[in-house]
Amino acid sequence: MKLIKKTIIKIIHSLGYDVRKISKNYNFNFLGLNNLPIKSIIDVGANRGQFAKEAIKVFPKAHIYCFEPGEKAYLDLKKWADAQNGKVSTFNFALGDREADLDFYEYPENDEASSFLRLINLVSQRSVPVHQTTLDSFISSSQISLKPGIFIKIDTQGYDDRVIEGAKQILSRSLICMTEVIYDKEYRDQGSFKNIFILLDKLGFEFIGNKEQHLSENGNIMWSDSIFKKANN
Repeated sequence: MKLIKKTIIKIIHSLGYDVRKISKNYNFNFLGLNNLPIKSIIDVGANRGQFAKEAIKVFPKAHIYCFEPGEKAYLDLKKWADAQNGKVSTFNFALGDREADLDFYEYPENDEASSFLRLINLVSQRSVPVHQTTLDSFISSSQISLKPGIFIKIDTQGYDDRVIEGAKQILSRSLICMTEVIYDKEYRDQGSFKNIFILLDKLGFEFIGNKEQHLSENGNIMWSDSIFKKANN
């Protein structure tokens, strides 16, 4: 059996691929955080539930709260969420740093790139009026009671620092914050790693690494999903 296994692995390596146990896959176990007692997951910028579909497997005891302002993406998200036996709640509105009516710029060719920020390169975008609130305001005014062991994920296309500004009360109670960081200049006035680091550092988080990072053809990091863990936890 060992000889067969070695032969198969050699063939896979010869094709330029590798084999790794799921338990040792950093993307699957969230840099080892899968063993934390996560009971509440807040997914800001959920799109069609790409992150939520992964998180529900890694943290099976958690309830997931998904926020997505895009109309088409939200319909797909809700269809999936409704089939999850009450473990996922969805909300079709935007989160940021204040209460406001703003233009949300949709990118029809790839709605994962839609944002409150304009893309720097000229592409086809259409603006849609959207009401924005803050996570802190929404939670305090709702009947949602977040169970301890909170994981907040933010992926809002350069707008992540604004979401953090409006979520300081919830973040102060959270164990983990995973936020997208864009290193290329893609959006006007996009949040930087420095700004995000400073905001989360003041809230008691420490940077522990990137769950994922994507490189350009020349090897530069284009964007990453950076994980911050509450210190001493």
